[in-house]
Amino acid sequence: MNTASVPGDAPPKIIFRIVMIGFHGVGKTSFMIRYFDHEYLDQRPVTIGIDFKIEIKERDGRECKYQIWDTAGAERFAALPRAYYKNSHGMLIFVDLSQPSIEAQLTKWMTEIEKFASDNVCRLLVGTKSDLPQVISDEDFAEYAMKYNMPFIKTSSKGNINVAEAMSQIMDNVYQQSKDLNFMNMPIQFRGEPHRQNNCSC
Repeated sequence: MNTASVPGDAPPKIIFRIVMIGFHGVGKTSFMIRYFDHEYLDQRPVTIGIDFKIEIKERDGRECKYQIWDTAGAERFAALPRAYYKNSHGMLIFVDLSQPSIEAQLTKWMTEIEKFASDNVCRLLVGTKSDLPQVISDEDFAEYAMKYNMPFIKTSSKGNINVAEAMSQIMDNVYQQSKDLNFMNMPIQFRGEPHRQNNCSC
């Protein structure tokens, strides 16, 4: 857990990293723009490499800094996000509900999370473009989330549906996880190290 020194008796600042992953065009950047800038752009900028924003919230009298990382989904940038997986506390896995390839999308990203992320990283499955005709039914979407033991939420950046709710959920989850596992005073356990922890699926 990263902390920053604070003068006096104030507790140290807690820093969380949340990484957004998903294929190119799935809507990660639109989600980020809607949440932080409160707008929707028809002509969305393409993420080149990695971009991030910061959200600061107070939790139990302590200042928490959430670093939200938007990763490029294009195949030519595939290796870049992996460097950010290991030290992340939360993962937002984006899938496009208007496309039929949700299983292939999830298989790729869950394989990478299993390989590169920590054992106790919190995950949230985010279905995007819920304002469009849905190829994936609500039942199938829930079934995929259950298969990988993680919560899920349907969103629309264009319609401003559940964007703030999704972000609030993952931030709440990583903070609660940090309390449950005492992350404020101990490092994350990574794959291959002893005392393996369960994935956060709250």
